[in-house]
Amino acid sequence: MGKLITLGVAMSLVIGSLAVPSRASAATSSGLWIPRASMPTGHAFATATLLTDNKVLIAGGDDHVNLVGLTGIDPSAAAALYRPVFDDWLSFPMTTGRALHGATSIAGGTKALVAGGVTQGSDIFVNVDCGVSSGFQASTSVEIFDLATLSWSTVGSMSKGRADFSVVRLFDGRVLAGGGLTDTAAEIYDPGTNTWSSAGNMRSWRIGYNATLLPSGQVLYAGGNLGSTIICDRDAEIYDPGTNAWYYAGTPAVNRQDAAAVLVTVADGTRRVLVTGGIDANSGSAPVLASAELYNPATNTWSNAASMSTPRVNHAATLMRDGRVLVTGGFDAGVRLASAEIYDPKTDTWSTVNSMSTARSGHTATLFGATPFFTKILVVGGRASGTTPLASAELFQPTPIDSTTTLFTSGACQPVELTAGVLSASGHGGPTGTVTFKDGSTVLGTAPVQSGLTSLSPSVADGMHSFTAEYSGDNAFNASASAPVSQQLNGAPTVTVSGAPPGPSVLGTSLTLTASPGGGTAPYSFSWTRGGSFVGSGASLSDSPALGVNTYRAIVTDANGCSGNSADTVVNVFDFTLSLTPAENTLYRNGPTTLASYTIQTGSVAGSATGGAPIILGLSVTGAPSDATVSHFTGVPLGGSSFLNVQTGPTSFGDFTLDARASFGAASRDATALLHILKDTTAPVITPTVTGTLGNNGWYRSNVTVSWTVSDPETPFNSIGCGTSMQTTDTAGMSFTCSATSDGGMDSQTVTVKRDTTPPTFALSSVTANATSSAGANVSYAAPATDNLSTATVTCAPASGSFFPIGDTTINCTATDAAGNSTSGSFTVHVNSASQQVTNLIDLVNNLPNAPGGSLSTKLNDILAAINAGQTANACSNLDAFINEVNAQKGKKISVAEANAFNTAAQDIKTALGCP
Repeated sequence: MGKLITLGVAMSLVIGSLAVPSRASAATSSGLWIPRASMPTGHAFATATLLTDNKVLIAGGDDHVNLVGLTGIDPSAAAALYRPVFDDWLSFPMTTGRALHGATSIAGGTKALVAGGVTQGSDIFVNVDCGVSSGFQASTSVEIFDLATLSWSTVGSMSKGRADFSVVRLFDGRVLAGGGLTDTAAEIYDPGTNTWSSAGNMRSWRIGYNATLLPSGQVLYAGGNLGSTIICDRDAEIYDPGTNAWYYAGTPAVNRQDAAAVLVTVADGTRRVLVTGGIDANSGSAPVLASAELYNPATNTWSNAASMSTPRVNHAATLMRDGRVLVTGGFDAGVRLASAEIYDPKTDTWSTVNSMSTARSGHTATLFGATPFFTKILVVGGRASGTTPLASAELFQPTPIDSTTTLFTSGACQPVELTAGVLSASGHGGPTGTVTFKDGSTVLGTAPVQSGLTSLSPSVADGMHSFTAEYSGDNAFNASASAPVSQQLNGAPTVTVSGAPPGPSVLGTSLTLTASPGGGTAPYSFSWTRGGSFVGSGASLSDSPALGVNTYRAIVTDANGCSGNSADTVVNVFDFTLSLTPAENTLYRNGPTTLASYTIQTGSVAGSATGGAPIILGLSVTGAPSDATVSHFTGVPLGGSSFLNVQTGPTSFGDFTLDARASFGAASRDATALLHILKDTTAPVITPTVTGTLGNNGWYRSNVTVSWTVSDPETPFNSIGCGTSMQTTDTAGMSFTCSATSDGGMDSQTVTVKRDTTPPTFALSSVTANATSSAGANVSYAAPATDNLSTATVTCAPASGSFFPIGDTTINCTATDAAGNSTSGSFTVHVNSASQQVTNLIDLVNNLPNAPGGSLSTKLNDILAAINAGQTANACSNLDAFINEVNAQKGKKISVAEANAFNTAAQDIKTALGCP
């Protein structure tokens, strides 16, 4: 528990030098103390951890090497492993010296965790908050001893330094550390993650307390306060790992420090926590106590228990195998004790036992965990007198308890079974030795006792026998023998069973079994069981076994009442399923596919049993068309499958129900599927595909390919003209026709293709016009275009009838045919200015064969000069004179036609000049 020190009224450690001799109790005749090998070094207030194979690890404590003759604590790093088989110690020092620390086993007893403690200090001083100041340094370090490698390793440290505290291994393997010299904080170590986490805060600050793991998984904390100088909360408290919280656990009658606590079972079978001795922390004189109390977890209350015969503090209390508690040593009134006593929780009484060979306090007492040391308790170290810790060890062997042995026989019929019950005469513990069974003086055999019982089935002859059972072999209990039991034994009849099926049966199959008796004494009676339940009587049994494994047994009883059982007759019964997929198929008579395919699948019903025997199911199929060909496997293993193919004939037509049957013996299972065979009533479907460069208005502007897709999913077809055709020449319309015929009728499709890849052609020429104003003239023109298959559409810019300026203007034209083919061309529109028109008129006049040409030419040159000089009025006047002279010579020297032409030209010039 880590309760390693006693705090006196002056609040200092009671570990100084004492000159008072130790006091031993009066010797009794109970129990035996056996000296054991001493440790390599002395240990006081150390920790003892029981590991696997009964090995005990003693770690740390006060070795007082550096404080000879002085008070205080000298933390030790020494650690020793005790091996009871060899009665020796092996030294494995810790990495850190520590005292007032906590320790527990982890990892199923293969490792020991050691945590906290003090690393230096002498006296303890407290402040008004129940805390500790100066004198001690509480450590946060934690290390683990590994029994497999015999080595120490450091692991995750605690968040708080702790000393004079306890660590408790919880049921889930985690380790709880609470209180100590630091404060009320508690925390939990998880070996799986090597981490510490908060376990909340205790209700009271405590050192030198008791921490006890309860059957509920909760932990009881009681006592451990600092005496009358600082009286802290005297209430007990419980930590609940399920809620990670602390709860009030009643108030003990006495506020104890450095007491000892053990979980016990009282007379009514319920569990209690026994707390013994310690010092009274509420009393000014801090007396050492002989009193004891019991905590009841069920009612959360405390009650007084019988007091010890001797007051004790810094003693050890150890639960014995028989449920009693051994209390050893301790300290009282300046005297260290060698006395020991035992508490019986069933009677609430104490009895003294033989004293230890050495007085001790601050020692450890450890109950071994397994045979051959099952009941023995190892007491180690402590302090006897002065300040030097003890290295000695001794072993407590409890005085054996009387046992009682009772023998029972199975009756008068062979084979006989002998059963012995071995109990503790006092009601404490349970014997774990062996029983020797005898017939008179003849040893029949031995058997170990488990939970108070053991049995043997010997092979003995028929007739009268006298049986006894003798118990021995457990040094915690005295040997005992049963009273003799006289028993007449008669040979039992035998019975064999016939009629079982040779292999597995299908569910619903009935059977008849027949029992044939032998031996024993006639007459016989019979009964039958299936799976242990009664199913009938008589020499024969007719039954319908259930699905699965059916175990039949015949029981024959003879005239002496002796019974014999037949060997088990095992009948395996299975059931199976059958499916046919798909649920239906549809074909067309004389269609492209005349094969209908299905799958026949068998399955085993859940709970079936075959005993490992192969099961082959027979297969058959009916219901197909009369002219169809049906194929499938004739047999498949249970759980296997088969194909089913139905090849229809030329006359097959209508709806058919296919019936697949799987059979085993007389049992069968059926599955059905539909087959529809239809007539074709739909003509083939023809789909044309035309490929090429499509232009405008349905015309193609490239080579054109015509192809056809003909389909009839129901029956085959014949086609004409349905190949691929190509149109490579221009045409205003070429037709292609595809025709197809099947059982469903005939269809025909025609496609007409127009192809034009040749663009139109232009016949363009330049146009000349006279200006009708000083700027130009509106000019109309024609742009003729022709195409080989259609009328071309012409567009020009500027458009015909547009206003054109003086001089040359280029006209750009595009001709497009119906297919979208186009060509481009251009021509010039020339508009003559007024001066150009005069010049042209001069050329006409000069070409006249008659004399007036010279006169007219002179006038025209004057007009040209006036225009060039910007004298529009003179030009207009001269134009009028020119017109007058032309009119005067009209029909004379100038022909009428020439005169009209000259006048028209002159008028155009006037118009261009804007003459009035």
